[in-house]
Amino acid sequence: SPIEAVLTWCNCPSLNEVARSLDLPVIHNELGPLRTPLYRDTVYFDFEGVNGNTSASRWNDTAWLREQMRGAVLIECDALRGMLVKDVARVERLPEHHERFAVGVALQVQDDSNCIAFNRGWDELHLIYDAISRHPVDQVLVRPHPHARFVYRGGLGTVDASEDSLAFLACLDRLVAINSSLLAEAALWGIPFTAKGDTPATCLAEGSAGGTAAADDRTLLLNAFFLAYLVPGEALFDPDY
Repeated sequence: SPIEAVLTWCNCPSLNEVARSLDLPVIHNELGPLRTPLYRDTVYFDFEGVNGNTSASRWNDTAWLREQMRGAVLIECDALRGMLVKDVARVERLPEHHERFAVGVALQVQDDSNCIAFNRGWDELHLIYDAISRHPVDQVLVRPHPHARFVYRGGLGTVDASEDSLAFLACLDRLVAINSSLLAEAALWGIPFTAKGDTPATCLAEGSAGGTAAADDRTLLLNAFFLAYLVPGEALFDPDY
């Protein structure tokens, strides 16, 4: 049978070039920002790139995006979260009164492609120094990545000891990261964030179309990102879907 499309889990310029010459679409997949046990598993599905060089990172024209989503029934933010959260009891157990921090810094795996190819010159040390230059040190909460090669043990800001990413986000007024999946999670919960690197979540960051959008446009962007751009994990290899 003739090849209909190419599936890949990385950015490969030579593959893209060959596929383009043969008029074949290239589908870039990667594990999505929402995952079990807190959320229903999601996967990125992008015809342009994965992690960086993605189509969603360029969603600055909400009129264009609204045309792309024409005919879709948009779901309000609370209902959208209800569809994506898997462990509802965990959300309900979040403490109502907890220590607050002006900013949270989400660190990543140091040798991941996100932090090497798509970091726009940022690394985790510069990220922390930038945060403490803008906020009192005791108002900066730093969350190390659980699979980091080098574990951050403190000294600049408070080391986060939250049970999970949800508890971490619940302590924050805002979030900053290079291109952590926590940025998309913050967008889902309405927490302002700054993305220093190249990430699909840029379209929802402060200073972007989504970060400054009116309520209707923000609902549009959230629906486009979480329901039209991300694919449910169980449907990834379902041709009918």
